[in-house]
Amino acid sequence: MLELINVRDAYQIASLPDAVRTSYGYVRCAGPELPEHALELICYQGMISEEWYRVVNGRQYEIPSIGCQALPGAAVYGPGHILHKKSLIVEGNLQDKVAIEWADRDYGFLANATETRVSSQCLSFLGPGHLIYGHWIVDFLPRLYVARMVFGSDFFSMPVLWPSNTPSWAENIVHTLFGRQLKLIRYDISTELVQCDHLWVPTYPYSADHHFHSCVRGLYDPFRPDTTGWRKLCVSRARIEGKSAGATKNFKQRAFFEERAQERGFEVIFPEELSFKEQISMFNEARVVIGEFGSALHSSVFCGGGTVVGAVNCLNPIQSRICTLFKQRCSYLIPSEQMMEDGVIAFSCTEDSIVNFLDAICTASSA
Repeated sequence: MLELINVRDAYQIASLPDAVRTSYGYVRCAGPELPEHALELICYQGMISEEWYRVVNGRQYEIPSIGCQALPGAAVYGPGHILHKKSLIVEGNLQDKVAIEWADRDYGFLANATETRVSSQCLSFLGPGHLIYGHWIVDFLPRLYVARMVFGSDFFSMPVLWPSNTPSWAENIVHTLFGRQLKLIRYDISTELVQCDHLWVPTYPYSADHHFHSCVRGLYDPFRPDTTGWRKLCVSRARIEGKSAGATKNFKQRAFFEERAQERGFEVIFPEELSFKEQISMFNEARVVIGEFGSALHSSVFCGGGTVVGAVNCLNPIQSRICTLFKQRCSYLIPSEQMMEDGVIAFSCTEDSIVNFLDAICTASSA
């Protein structure tokens, strides 16, 4: 197993001019902070583990400082694993688990890898999950924004390392949020080891419990409305299930859930069939958004404050943290049964719990 180095600890804090001159140093753009308090969780009759989810929704963990670490002579392989002095650069919290597992797994191919050298300054901000929309929204775009905060007007002169298998929609998202000036250095994750003379690595702007640093508002606020919208959106996975890079899920009452939502005035939508700009516009207009937990619901970053977000299942606290950051209320329909079936996450909810959940969401969004 590889030795680990926390990205914030690789070198001491330095000013940007000194780090550029020496090629090493941690350039902070904001210090640590506590997250804001979450709005009250929307609960309903028969909600499973209600008190536990209230605790999860409301708890706070300190968010560490954010910035970019300059690493001389670092190497990048796979979707964004970074080696420095034969050690793996990590964020330093429990969310490193997948990154460490993947980096160890991919390390074996390096003996036969083709080395590509980048002598100019460059940036690495991707990692495991770069094929999945939700990871771009909550992980990679915020990291890229941290780099923009650090470098200011010089940001667009800094080329970024870009795995060649990155989906075209991801490039379009970056162009939409950051502009088309960004320079990409494409590399093959299956054959290349990128040796970087002057590599910059931005931190993830969140805590171990995924509380987002307040700076992330600066990324998404220009694309959010000032007021809550009017549309009631039900985000469906029915047409994309099993076709994306994310986990395949089987919500056994999906049809019943969507039918009951339509009876209450919800539009059933399929975001993957829309352009990114169309998706932004649709979520801008939302008063309430419901659907199965996952990437599509993370687009509530484009909803106004006061929007109500209801998720079927709760696989981690990320949606609660998004809602906290943007002053939105959330609720969860917790399955009564969940299991793995031939590699598929299968789960069930009782019809009564679905009805109670939808009614609670409608009441909260009408208040």
